Amino acid sequence: MKFYHWAAGAVCIAFMAIGCHEAPIGEDFADINYKAKGAKAITSNVQNGFFDLGDPATAGVAFDLDVEGEAANSVEVTATFSGGASAVYAVVTTTPETIDVPLDELLTVLGLTIDDVAVGDDIVFAFVTSTSTGNYISSETLTVPFSCKSELVGTYDVLSTQLWCDPSESIEGKSEWYEISAGVYGIVDFAFSSFEVCYGVGATLPEGNLAVNDICNTISISGRSQWDEEYTWEILSVDGPVIVIKWFNDYGEAAVSELTRTDGTDWPPLRM
Repeated sequence: MKFYHWAAGAVCIAFMAIGCHEAPIGEDFADINYKAKGAKAITSNVQNGFFDLGDPATAGVAFDLDVEGEAANSVEVTATFSGGASAVYAVVTTTPETIDVPLDELLTVLGLTIDDVAVGDDIVFAFVTSTSTGNYISSETLTVPFSCKSELVGTYDVLSTQLWCDPSESIEGKSEWYEISAGVYGIVDFAFSSFEVCYGVGATLPEGNLAVNDICNTISISGRSQWDEEYTWEILSVDGPVIVIKWFNDYGEAAVSELTRTDGTDWPPLRM
């Protein structure tokens, strides 16, 4: 028992001797006892954010690449297509650096063609940083989807005719489209001013969770009105700034509505 107490005391004295070491003035103790090892690639300032299948000839993205930690000898940038084809896209020897990724060049590197990709596919970029102490796989990846530009937000002039309540009537108004999320739009009045004629000024407009979905100029209508009505569209024509839509719902309301853009631009070639 006496030996135990002596040994324990010796350990405590040794610990205190180490623990009481003081860092030189002006030098942080942590800097003396700990040095970070390894490096991590980080991305920022992603430009475009998706590969535009509506214009594949000029589609592309760009992003800034930098490294935290040890000085990097190089950063290997690997691209993987929707969990399938994978290849080294670039090896960067100086950072920070802006990485430009034209779609046509990327597809060539991956051994793919434009016919191999579709909306919903994506590219995952991963990074391996080489330093004097080894190679380090970054926990951060960058996912870039394949999609199409969609620019349908705006307020448009409306002329609605062939109203269900009185086919001889017509009415002019405004149609305001707002963005719910990327490629998904709400419309303030899904009946395009026709309720004013059929139900009177101040009539409650169809709302609910109705939405217009635009995927590479293919339009679909989702959701239902607050009265649980389903809306259906037929696009009769698209001519410059004018689109003509025949719409109806399962309650029996219907009309033909002509929407004219007022911002000096044309409608994209929308279809159902």
